[in-house]
Amino acid sequence: MRRFAFVSKLIIVVALALSAPFAHAASTAASLGKVCNDWSGDVNAGGVYNLSQPMILVHATACESIITGYIFGIKGTMGTDDKGVLGTYTIEKGVTSPQAVKVFTLYLSNHPEEENKPIGDVLYRAMTQAGLLTLVPQKSEPAIVPQKSEPAMPLVSIVVKSTPPGADINVDGKWMGSTPSTIQLAPGEHEISIEKEGLTPWQRTMTVTAGGSSTIDATLEKPRKLNGK
Repeated sequence: MRRFAFVSKLIIVVALALSAPFAHAASTAASLGKVCNDWSGDVNAGGVYNLSQPMILVHATACESIITGYIFGIKGTMGTDDKGVLGTYTIEKGVTSPQAVKVFTLYLSNHPEEENKPIGDVLYRAMTQAGLLTLVPQKSEPAIVPQKSEPAMPLVSIVVKSTPPGADINVDGKWMGSTPSTIQLAPGEHEISIEKEGLTPWQRTMTVTAGGSSTIDATLEKPRKLNGK
């Protein structure tokens, strides 16, 4: 039992040591496909390796190492799909390297026209077709369209006088100064009140027209006494 465990560990160490040269040599999909051909049913199923043919394990380990490297290289990177949509590559949850190897070899056998293409491109198409790799479109912020604001209406100058002078000018309930004064009002309807202590207030509803000018000349009178008193 100890001898078997020692031989197994030795084969794994040799496999890992040789995986780097294989990775360097496997520059095209076809060259990696040759390395992955030894990914036998027993190896893929996690069965017992045939120790009389250690290169099968070496090739299988090298194949898995290379595929794993490309998977980590693809995951999380930005790219575009066939329609040119920009997004992030994501690996479906639970995907294993043996799955990716199986998908890669099957795809390559069905698409011999892609043998001389880069490994990464072929692996991307194989995993995408198998549903192991997806492209999540990048969310773009909605464009902010500036709203067109209505041009402000020019204010209209109103000359306000009163007899006697020194009366308060109130427009729409707001104090605007004392007579005589020139005030600025927006076009539209306004409530005008001119008041002075001891005199009857002068009140009018006034419509101000854009482009025009107006003058208010209010005469303030003393309140009328009842019964001549």
